Amino acid sequence: MGRSFLWMWNNSVNLLERSRVRQPRHRLTESLTPAQDPAREKGILALYQRDRLESGYDVLVAGHTHHAVLINGWYCNSGCWVGLRNNFLRIEPDGTVRLWVWKDNQPVEPRKKSRQIPCFV
Repeated sequence: MGRSFLWMWNNSVNLLERSRVRQPRHRLTESLTPAQDPAREKGILALYQRDRLESGYDVLVAGHTHHAVLINGWYCNSGCWVGLRNNFLRIEPDGTVRLWVWKDNQPVEPRKKSRQIPCFV
């Protein structure tokens, strides 16, 4: 490819990027999970609960946060599975979801159990 083609390509990409309508950026706090933002926990859980009831699923499984948590028996967040924290969820044959930690080359069930938080729909 010649320099002329690369110049035209670069110019075209720049023009395209400038012409695109910029989407408003959302705030980081709007993306946080209940485990990450306790102040908004009840409101977020109420939205999830409404969707869960309308859509008919039993549990909501989330992940990729640094706080593993089970709330009300239906909101499950696996937390982080790399680095210092090695959390994971185990779904039992009866559908029960349990939080585990991988420690010393074996799974260990933490003592901390599911939290109960009232969330109204």
